[in-house]
Amino acid sequence: MGVNKTYIGFGIFFLLMSILHVIPAFFLREAPIPAGYMMFAMAVMSFCLSYLFPQFKMKDERSRMIREKGMFYSYFFMLGYIIVFIPLL
Repeated sequence: MGVNKTYIGFGIFFLLMSILHVIPAFFLREAPIPAGYMMFAMAVMSFCLSYLFPQFKMKDERSRMIREKGMFYSYFFMLGYIIVFIPLL
């Protein structure tokens, strides 16, 4: 089983788990538990990685640029998270 299919398998698994978290909250007319949101985010990330895996496998200039942009934006999101939420704790 290739890595691409593994990402798709994990995406389907996380999507089903998020649906299982949302359905009871829908019938109870309450907000879903936060784990449902996290499972959905992990499903989206798995599907995105399955789409990007062939480009990452080649290790060319384009994949290097994608990695650099990902690290750049994740650094500033993490920095913003730390600046905002650490003082609140």
